[in-house]
Amino acid sequence: MIGLFSPANIRELLWPVISQNKSSREFELNYEKFRPTRIHENLMRIGGSNDGGYLIPNISVSFDGLISPGVGESSKFELEFSQNQIKTVLLDASVVEPSNLPENFLFLPKFLSSFDSSNLISLSTLVQNYFQECNNLVLQMDIEGSEYEVLNNLEESDFDPFGLILIEFHKLEKIRRTGERVKILDALELLSREFVLVHSHANNAGGFFIHRYRKYPQVLETTWARKGLVTVLGGKSELPHPLDQDNDELIYSLAFPLFRGD
Repeated sequence: MIGLFSPANIRELLWPVISQNKSSREFELNYEKFRPTRIHENLMRIGGSNDGGYLIPNISVSFDGLISPGVGESSKFELEFSQNQIKTVLLDASVVEPSNLPENFLFLPKFLSSFDSSNLISLSTLVQNYFQECNNLVLQMDIEGSEYEVLNNLEESDFDPFGLILIEFHKLEKIRRTGERVKILDALELLSREFVLVHSHANNAGGFFIHRYRKYPQVLETTWARKGLVTVLGGKSELPHPLDQDNDELIYSLAFPLFRGD
């Protein structure tokens, strides 16, 4: 009987529970990397109500160009952000060129990629071909899961011309798988070297997955500001932000999950 309750046997009996709790906490810590940092600046909504609107920091900075891969059905953000004043390049090989674009807009029937081909173009080529004289660009990327391939093939210097980056991260259920988790975390680590995550919003039209009886958004819209353009207060932001809105009003709402200590 004494041997049955030895430390080794007790550990063996409890190991499945210990292992599961450790794995669950690791998952929470990884997903928590998408929670934004508190900053001094207020956020403002650009792009109207519901789908197509993003929150960005209200900063006194003049941006001189906007690159927007993944046009989809709406260009509300791009139209409001540019105000017919800054050069804007839209790109998407899966849609027809939007009609009635302003003169400062250029549409390219290409997909953003890590290399160039007949229907693919890299971020560095876009900057070199269309924004060579610009040094404070905005990138708004919604490319349906291809963001990891693009981001993980960029050099840190590729971000030099950018002051603000908006990225919709997809397929976040894959953060539970080792190989896919590495791709996701590597992308976040690259961005966090020079940028601060200032907002995250759960896209309720993107669905959710269940982990340990908790609901997690599969798609998060994130806003990154270059360090130095915003004042970091430290700590994590409370979510949702008062200006957040559901992407689709006709289906259930989703929120960034609360973790222990929140």
